[in-house]
Amino acid sequence: MIGVLLSIIAGYWAGTYAGALSIVPWLLSLKRRDAGLVAFFLYAIYLGNSVQVSTVYSYSSLIAVLSFSLALIVLLDDVLTGRLLPGRRELIAVPFILLGALFPESLIVGGAVVLVSRVRFGRIAGAVLGITIVAFALLRETLDYAGSAPAQVAVTAAVGVFVILVILTRKMFKKTVLKL
Repeated sequence: MIGVLLSIIAGYWAGTYAGALSIVPWLLSLKRRDAGLVAFFLYAIYLGNSVQVSTVYSYSSLIAVLSFSLALIVLLDDVLTGRLLPGRRELIAVPFILLGALFPESLIVGGAVVLVSRVRFGRIAGAVLGITIVAFALLRETLDYAGSAPAQVAVTAAVGVFVILVILTRKMFKKTVLKL
């Protein structure tokens, strides 16, 4: 449910109604997880087409990218687990998320608190995340020029691949035996 709230407020700041559509995958996942995952996939594609970002290095674009990225990750976790109410540790983030309607930075803090409360990152993940942040800071002048969108997409995709690899190495997924 927190993922839906994050998406709606992030959509408000990005100036698109697509964030309100996040309730569809969540509701479908309450009935059937597979249907929720398909709806999430379609929602993520639609969201990617509805939010326009000229450069990752402008403040407003960075706010939009971070808020939607955090909202998508939390929404995916909500869809996968079928969460109806936030956990006890996640309640700390609710005031930050609600303040996100007034201050977009508060929305990012709230999303990060939810993500950290759900995923326990190790020291290696923290170090790689720090290196990624330093790389973005150092490559700012190199990647911020006219027509640099493909390079920025490549750097952002590399961060996404890193997050997926960290999650896979942390063995957070339940092992299930498929019966054929």
